[in-house]
Amino acid sequence: MLVALLCLLVTVVYTCDIDVELESQTDGIMHSQFTFHNGTKSKVHHYKKKGDKNKAHIVGGLCNLQPTILKTYKEDPELGSGKQIGETRAFLEGAGMVHYMVHHDAWPRMGMRVGVSCGFGDCGGRG
Repeated sequence: MLVALLCLLVTVVYTCDIDVELESQTDGIMHSQFTFHNGTKSKVHHYKKKGDKNKAHIVGGLCNLQPTILKTYKEDPELGSGKQIGETRAFLEGAGMVHYMVHHDAWPRMGMRVGVSCGFGDCGGRG
C-alpha cells in the first residue's frame, strides 16, 4: 500500500499539465511558436493588435528535463525564414497556468505562473 502511494506521488509530482496564455503587449504584427520539452512544436500563434491572446497546453511527463522555448517572429515562420525577434526558455514542471507577454520589438517574457515550478530561465512572478 505504501509503495503504491509513493508511486502515485511521484507520478503526480513529475507530470506536466500546464495551460499557457500568450498576450500581445503591442500593436505590431507578430507571431510566436513554442518548442516543447519533447522537441515538438506548437502551431504558430498570430497577433495583430495589443490584447490579442492565444493559448497552448503543455502535457507530458518529466517536462523539466528539457527547456520549453518560446520564440517570437516578425514574419510567419511557416511561410519561410521569419525574422526572429527573440526567445525565452525555462524548465517547467507541474499542473497550473503560465502567462507570457509578447512584443513586436522585444523579447517575450513570462509574466506569472501558478502551480508550476520553474528553474533555470525566465520564471516570471508567482501568482
